[in-house]
Amino acid sequence: MASYHAACGERTWFWQLGLGNAFTSAVWELLQLRSRPAAHYQDVQEFVVREFEHHLDKMLLTKGVWDATALTFSDETIRAKVYKAVYNTHQTALDELMDDTRPIDDARKVEKFTKRWLEASMQRAWSAIENVETILTPGQVTRLFQNLMAPFGEGHEYTCIPIALIETIGRPPRNWKFLKMAVQDMFRTWKEGASATQPAKKRRKAPAEPIADALPMEEEASCSAKPICRYARCHEESQHGFRASGL
Repeated sequence: MASYHAACGERTWFWQLGLGNAFTSAVWELLQLRSRPAAHYQDVQEFVVREFEHHLDKMLLTKGVWDATALTFSDETIRAKVYKAVYNTHQTALDELMDDTRPIDDARKVEKFTKRWLEASMQRAWSAIENVETILTPGQVTRLFQNLMAPFGEGHEYTCIPIALIETIGRPPRNWKFLKMAVQDMFRTWKEGASATQPAKKRRKAPAEPIADALPMEEEASCSAKPICRYARCHEESQHGFRASGL
């Protein structure tokens, strides 16, 4: 898969070409060399297709996180460090969410995942970057996660939010109110020293409480589509976003 992606990953058809069945046939032929395969063809097909799609998902996430980071930061060194922090905490945030078996609706799951991912990734990035307080400002962090919501643009359906969380409700809008609130809350918590999420060596340099013009100013997203309205209703139910849901 790595060589296939390296050779064809930039082609427009790469992400649309379903090769699961082709790989299945190749694997089945190899199994035939053992005269009597120990598995049924359908079982082999399900396994191969699942693995193929899993690898495609990882490649898309890699590209999505990189593109979102590149849209936010121009310096190559900073971009690489932020990318590493964001990418490496994605699966951990999802695993922690899935380990929590308490019943919760889909919109709240997306909020919880986003909050975990935001805090874990920015903690790592904060520790890795020099003069970080001038780089990871509330505005830049908000822009970064807005770009992660739609790394290939609003016209493309892909989002870095795991598909398992948004299959029925759709992805959040790029200028999702919850993002701005979560970023403000994180910086405020760091400043007040009420959480251990900020690395100790940087605590004295924590940014001051975010002000309105430190955050991207964008028009509210349209709620004409039903999936996005789920997020809008979730916000209307609580003017304090995730804090009102106990997160």
